Amino acid sequence: MSITTPHKVVALLIKHDCTLLGAWRRHRQMSQQELSHMTGIPQGSLSRMESQNTTYQEATLEKLPTALNISPERLIDDE
Repeated sequence: MSITTPHKVVALLIKHDCTLLGAWRRHRQMSQQELSHMTGIPQGSLSRMESQNTTYQEATLEKLPTALNISPERLIDDE
């Protein structure tokens, strides 16, 4: 099964040179502070996750997609 990323998210990914997490957060019009508040993940950690590809811990991969209203697969870049 192939996961398709919406064009708007891809455009944000390119425009901001960020990871899928950063593109989805911007697409949902959320600040890092808002996402931090919703997930309990420190804003500094979110900033690092958005600027570099990372392997998410299981707990993180449960919190972020829930807050962004997406499936966990949408945050993973398989390429």
